[in-house]
Amino acid sequence: MPEHFCLEIDDMVEMSSRVHYVRIKKYWECYSEGTQAVHRNILRRIVSAMIKSGVLDPTANSCLSALQDENTVAAALDFVHNRACLGDLAWSTAKITATHLPCILERNGIHLPNLRAMIAEVKEFRHNATEGEMPEEAKEFCRALIERPTMLADFGTAHLALRTEADSIICRARAEKRRMTALEKAHVRQLGTVALFCAIETGWTCHALVPPQVLV
Repeated sequence: MPEHFCLEIDDMVEMSSRVHYVRIKKYWECYSEGTQAVHRNILRRIVSAMIKSGVLDPTANSCLSALQDENTVAAALDFVHNRACLGDLAWSTAKITATHLPCILERNGIHLPNLRAMIAEVKEFRHNATEGEMPEEAKEFCRALIERPTMLADFGTAHLALRTEADSIICRARAEKRRMTALEKAHVRQLGTVALFCAIETGWTCHALVPPQVLV
């Protein structure tokens, strides 16, 4: 990956990771470093796919014009899809790349009107809820760990970070006097579900641990 492309991608990640501007402190609250790393990997994967598929010249001054071209982005996604078909790329990685890309581009002011529809047409890129289920063997392994006295304390407090993050999303929407977005609601429900599972598995009182907003 050319260095000047990497610098442009870093700038795009900075934009896509912004969540809320704190006016008094004059700074942006951003997604976690882990989420920023995901955004960076997705953009690098797409730009690399453009180069390898021949639609982007690695000596070009910028990769932004290619990311603003619907046909070029489609060619990159086709390359990603083919790599997954050949087994060179995990399908989970291909799905994350395809499903997160539109939002990352839009947060950078790049709106490709047909991109989401094109991605939705590829069944392999669609999310399958059953694929996200934890195997029974993994569940049994987790329960065995929970039963160990040395591990119980860690599992017993596992819900705290989840609840704190869910509460912060809810409180931020309240402070801004607005309704939560669909994405925020989904995130809160996901956090609440995992927190609830932690509470049940460790024997804590669920309703004392999970805020009522999360359970809705």
